[in-house]
Amino acid sequence: MIQGVTEKEQRIRELFARVAPRYDLVNALMSFGRHRAWKRKAARLSGLQTGDCVLDIGCGTGDLMLAANEVVGRKGLAVGVDICEPMLRAAVERHPELRERMVLARAEALPFRTGCAGATLTGFTLRNVSDLRVTISEMARVARPGGKVVLLETSTPRSRLVRPFWRLYMAHIVPRLARLLGAPRDAYDYFQCSVREFRSRQELAEDMRASGLADVEIHELAFGAVCVHVGTR
Repeated sequence: MIQGVTEKEQRIRELFARVAPRYDLVNALMSFGRHRAWKRKAARLSGLQTGDCVLDIGCGTGDLMLAANEVVGRKGLAVGVDICEPMLRAAVERHPELRERMVLARAEALPFRTGCAGATLTGFTLRNVSDLRVTISEMARVARPGGKVVLLETSTPRSRLVRPFWRLYMAHIVPRLARLLGAPRDAYDYFQCSVREFRSRQELAEDMRASGLADVEIHELAFGAVCVHVGTR
């Protein structure tokens, strides 16, 4: 039992528990098969070295964690954290070798000592946390001095030509695809709403600076529909 779970976190946990069986398939379709490439890019931007320890916060079914594990190699250790136990079970079903590396915990209260990780990463999770700055501060706390905090998230394309098509896709195509695949309607209604209401790339960068991170960089992918923010503890 996780202590201190907020009402929002409980809703998110229940929602993702229902999404878990279709999560990977829907993600692949929504991203045109690109989501794993974006996660590999985030892992490469982490500054990790062979043998490092890395934490994936809100790891879901483990794709970003596995991308980070490729960077740190067999001598390193990638650990995944998530608040939703069915998502962790889905990750282990896909990749049994991850069984001993999964931790059930809140992103706002990571059960790790300060400075234990070479880097901390998260992918498409920040829209779901109760307190964004507390989450980023926790990710910074457990990273070692000089280590990176890497945030992979959806964003809004800058181009006025691309933006209308992106909005149409997110508002209408994504929910319909999800429903065709048997995913709960409310889950992907929530998804497109959370994307629409999430912070801009500049606001997220400011959240990182306010959480004590320096040298914040923004890397745009998919015409700016996805961004990787990187900050240094």
